[in-house]
Amino acid sequence: MSRVHERIDAASLAAEADRVTRAAGPAAARRTDDLYRLFDAFAAKLATPAFGDVEGIAFLVTWLRKKSLESMVRASLGGRAEALDAFVADGSQRLRAAPRGVVAQWIAGNIPTLAIFSFVLSALVKNVNLVRVPKESLAVVRRLLAALEESSITDSAGAALSGRDLLDGASFFYFPGEDRALHAALSLRADARVVWGGQETLATVLALPRHEHCEDIVFGPKFSLGLVDAAGRRRVAEGGEEGAAVARSLVRDVLLFDQAACSSPHILYVEGALDDARAFARRIANELAKQTKRAPKRAIAEGTAAAILRLRTDYGLDEQRDVMASSSVDYTVLVDADGPVLSEGVQSRTLFVRAVASLEDVVPIVTPQVQTIGMLVDDAALAGTLAEALARKGVSRLVRFGLMNVYDQPWDGLFACDRFVRWISWT
Repeated sequence: MSRVHERIDAASLAAEADRVTRAAGPAAARRTDDLYRLFDAFAAKLATPAFGDVEGIAFLVTWLRKKSLESMVRASLGGRAEALDAFVADGSQRLRAAPRGVVAQWIAGNIPTLAIFSFVLSALVKNVNLVRVPKESLAVVRRLLAALEESSITDSAGAALSGRDLLDGASFFYFPGEDRALHAALSLRADARVVWGGQETLATVLALPRHEHCEDIVFGPKFSLGLVDAAGRRRVAEGGEEGAAVARSLVRDVLLFDQAACSSPHILYVEGALDDARAFARRIANELAKQTKRAPKRAIAEGTAAAILRLRTDYGLDEQRDVMASSSVDYTVLVDADGPVLSEGVQSRTLFVRAVASLEDVVPIVTPQVQTIGMLVDDAALAGTLAEALARKGVSRLVRFGLMNVYDQPWDGLFACDRFVRWISWT
């Protein structure tokens, strides 16, 4: 039976919520290790050519593996993962991590697999789930959940456990964003609400009526950038084996999701003069050309294409700027020496490379809206100084290039699994 509903109405939502709520007891009784193994079997189903066209599938498969999930939960729960199955000793008391119950989820439309990531985080700690999926993600979600339904293991009690059993406690559906009555009905079914999205979605959901005990877990709009010091810049510009590997990793961060993810880089601040930034950008543009041949752009919105062409014209007419781009709008690298200023991300493989005198000059412009910073900082002392300063500015993640879109924990400054449970003490 399909757990994905293309257009749900009030009566159907109520029926789905009742069905999912009835599954809360069996969900809470499952052993955590059985869930690890079931999701590992799901990963094996996805690691086939049949799903090779799903953007980001390789990251999802790696993330779903048993070892990955175990590590994530252990970190999220402060090393107390066993508390998901029983009370555990903690000093003079005992602690238990119980599921919150029904988790209502509002999923953003920028990443097709986001609904699966979010659902697994919640289901892994034994919640049941009502998930509003954006219309454009429904087809991908349906395909992935079909693979989950076909996944199965023998549980620790010797009984069969399948993805179909797990999905008894889940419903995925779409309804229009302007239907406030359905938003409110979904909210009032929740013991916890998860919101992924822009300001409009956040404002809508957070203003809805909810139960007093309901926990809100919010992943709001963010953007990301990169920092490259003089030594790292030279390493890439010189084109050696190590520099080429960095360029490949950086370009993969740009290409994945065509920069639609909040963790995608849009601006690279490069330490040096304009000519230094040009040399660095040239290597990145060459790598973009190579990888774009292997992974052509699937589509581009007319408005985005127009914005890219306007930027190319502006930069091409300015002697203090430069453009390195494909003949079409497949990729664009815009080089300037505007210094430590932010530019609005254009997406669709459009990268600003901006020369700055010092990376420390970038710190003052960083806000909590910056989620991830890719770092190519060979100077260890500078890297440490920047990390401390950026942590105080509200940045959530500092990573090497190639890891910007890897969905790890903590995310947006939160250990999400911890927010999906209630801690009970017994003294």
